[in-house]
Amino acid sequence: MHPGVGYYKYHSKKLSFDAANKKCAEEGGHLAIINSEAEHQIVRSLLKNDSAYLGFHDRIKEGEFITIFGEPLAATGFTGWVKGQPDNSGGKEHCGSYYPKYGLNDMACEKEMPFICEYDLSWSE
Repeated sequence: MHPGVGYYKYHSKKLSFDAANKKCAEEGGHLAIINSEAEHQIVRSLLKNDSAYLGFHDRIKEGEFITIFGEPLAATGFTGWVKGQPDNSGGKEHCGSYYPKYGLNDMACEKEMPFICEYDLSWSE
């Protein structure tokens, strides 16, 4: 838990993008979306050298990345792509991932890889 920012969980079990998104939902969360530099640093700290899925894609229109909630990635507050990315390598990279040393990357959605879930914090009195 990170006060003022949110709660994040790194899953080392490798899943496809859709399976990872489903797993996060089953746990009451969603694939993480970086909304600030503070969140960027948290996500980066959760990963060592592994890349991981995050909650964005361009499945609806090639090159127009949106979050899993349908808002433009550019509106999230963080668009730090790896140099030369997104590149849609092989014409099949449509799901969002993060390389800890470099930034955002597009990845084939069926590739199994670690992922990060984000959970909304709610406090009860």
